[in-house]
Amino acid sequence: MWRPSQSRRERQAARSPFLPLYLLALVSGLGWLWFQFGEPMRERLALTLAGDGVGDCAGRGGRICVVDGDTIEHLGWRVRLADINTPEIGDAQCARERALGLQAKQRLIALMREGPFELVRVGERDEDAYGRKLRVLERDGASLGEVLVAEGLAHRWNGYRQSWCG
Repeated sequence: MWRPSQSRRERQAARSPFLPLYLLALVSGLGWLWFQFGEPMRERLALTLAGDGVGDCAGRGGRICVVDGDTIEHLGWRVRLADINTPEIGDAQCARERALGLQAKQRLIALMREGPFELVRVGERDEDAYGRKLRVLERDGASLGEVLVAEGLAHRWNGYRQSWCG
């Protein structure tokens, strides 16, 4: 505690035990901020430049590649577009589903190549049951998945798959 008769040096010495605690709190706070916001910031910064670096995962082209109409790979992550479901390509239930799946994949590649976009985390879940990151692909705040829905190449994700056959 400070007394009027204490010199400045004595007052500083009396406070010094708290300095390490203040530094620890500061470093912990910065670590918490990085943990909370570091990954989304890294995604946004990396993807802002990504429009021309998009390719097909089958040919392993581009920094970002499209697996199918609702799955991409980026920075070593497999990312599932959380707001849509597109027809399957490999496990298609009928020829129509496979054809639509291939169209959805090519259309997603084209949409992503049109310019900068972001992968935006939504909801509480970070990953699905297969370990894929759950994100919405956006440009200027609008979902690119909604374009696929409007063109009949995707369904809005309602928690279950809808049939593409029939």
